[in-house]
Amino acid sequence: MEDTEIKNKILRFLSANDVCVFNCGYAIHSKNISESLKISYEKIKKLMKEMKKDGLVVYENKVYSRLEDYEMQEYSKFRNIGWLLTDKARQTAIWKEESEKEKKIFKECFGE
Repeated sequence: MEDTEIKNKILRFLSANDVCVFNCGYAIHSKNISESLKISYEKIKKLMKEMKKDGLVVYENKVYSRLEDYEMQEYSKFRNIGWLLTDKARQTAIWKEESEKEKKIFKECFGE
């Protein structure tokens, strides 16, 4: 499989994650992308760097706080490390296709 084909698979995978109504928009690590697409980790890392240079993805390493117990106001923290799409990626045909698929699923499940 050529690099362009693999980049399109990655973009589709990240786009599906980006538009999913059940996802909170968390970044996805290269290892998760590699395992999901069944492509070597080294290849994914290389292509993600290229996609970053192309302005399609950004790398996030962020700590989030999440309210665990509303009554006691106890928070837990977790680190989210991985890749997110940029606005440039959200203008691609692949992202728009995935967005339309998600809208269709949403309408089927929840109505208009």
